[in-house]
Amino acid sequence: MLFFAGVSFSQQNYLTTFEYSTVFQTGKTADYLSSPGWVGLSINYTQMFNRNVGAGITVAWNVAAKEEVNVLQEFSNGAVYGTQARYLNYFPLLANVTYFFHNKANKVTPYLRLNAGTYYIAQRLTLGVYEMYNENWHFGVAPEFGMNFNLQNGLALTLNGKFNYAMDSGERFNGDQTNDHMFFNVNLGIGYLK
Repeated sequence: MLFFAGVSFSQQNYLTTFEYSTVFQTGKTADYLSSPGWVGLSINYTQMFNRNVGAGITVAWNVAAKEEVNVLQEFSNGAVYGTQARYLNYFPLLANVTYFFHNKANKVTPYLRLNAGTYYIAQRLTLGVYEMYNENWHFGVAPEFGMNFNLQNGLALTLNGKFNYAMDSGERFNGDQTNDHMFFNVNLGIGYLK
């Protein structure tokens, strides 16, 4: 954080984006909860070193949930039948480096971003009156591709997709062999370049 604070005094250009964020689980995470999450927010700050390269931080939050009735849930020591609800909460805190592909028209600016950092992930499974809860911090990486649709006065519409991989960490949930998570984000928002 001190590095970014020092850079902000020496450079004047920065890009701040506020985005509506969706989440789509994949791999083993989708086995637990396959429904997409439509509740989320992503905030990104990028300090520009020159016209093409910037570094920054991203803070985000996503929720995915699904409820089913009359489900038989088997465990290693028994089974439960009834209504069940599954929840996932993702809280990434990521540092990143971004490369912007500027063109002559300058109406659309594609970019590539590499994110790395920590993910706080909380899982909850409710079976009738019983509840199982698990929360862990994970290290993870997230390559991202996006586009800024440049408007006037430093404003831009942003659209991006990001693949997140949070590595195995902490306690396993319900006897799982690993506790890693994979999911995609699709984000739409607005950015301001100064």
